[in-house]
Amino acid sequence: MAAFTITDEKKSFFDEFGFLVFRQLFSSDEVATIQREAQATFDEIYAGEREGGTHGRWVALLGPSSPFHASLLEDERFYGIASGLFDESIIGQNVDMLEWNANTGWHRDLDVPGNTGIKLIYYMEPLTAETGSLRVIPGSHIEPHSNDIPEGDPVRIPSDGDYMAIIRDLEVRSGDAMLPPAAVETNPGDVVAFAVPLLHASFGGRRGRRFGASLYWYPSVTAEQAEARRREAAIIQDNHRKMFNYPEDAPYCHPHWIAAAEGNPIRSRWVECLRDLGWIR
Repeated sequence: MAAFTITDEKKSFFDEFGFLVFRQLFSSDEVATIQREAQATFDEIYAGEREGGTHGRWVALLGPSSPFHASLLEDERFYGIASGLFDESIIGQNVDMLEWNANTGWHRDLDVPGNTGIKLIYYMEPLTAETGSLRVIPGSHIEPHSNDIPEGDPVRIPSDGDYMAIIRDLEVRSGDAMLPPAAVETNPGDVVAFAVPLLHASFGGRRGRRFGASLYWYPSVTAEQAEARRREAAIIQDNHRKMFNYPEDAPYCHPHWIAAAEGNPIRSRWVECLRDLGWIR
């Protein structure tokens, strides 16, 4: 598999602050494909009179209606970023699209000591600090975790700004204190990659805004951490039914994607790991 190069500078920044920004990683044609495939899958899952849940609608995108999405975990850019920031034992877990109806509040996508991974997120509309852009607490992925949120307005990272320089300068000015939130402003085609234990949020976005995500889990080191992952898989699937009215019988990891693992050693390893962790049932 071809590799997307992660420089030493980017690796060092990610290790210290927990996120990276890749401007226009998707072409305009790819953005159009993402939107088209996502719409087709939303139409399939929420067909007829089926409505979304309290927080919006969610779809997994590994099925035959979304071939571009189903290729993303192995795309040289995404896999190159994930394996370059971690290593080749990284596990491709899912690709999805969320239609969100609320602020998210500050949270971590994973909060089990020792467990980690990376999410690559991409929005379908331009977003600023005032209209729902991703906000992060730089460095909050580092254990032991603190859930304290610094007060004050977020530091704006404009879509044409040097985000590394902005955060490095912020680090110097903050000294030993926790860094304040940073609002990462994006345009369609931009991708933000962040460690899943990183504190992040979104405030002020319109109802029904859509964003896609590709998720990789890093293998758990201990049996206790692996068991926590199994519990997490069950909780995620239960939450998606409650929050998004996702159908009981709709697959999270589509059989079409699983079947295509035959003859593909990387995907075959992922499928085996995801079965063990309870994501594939």
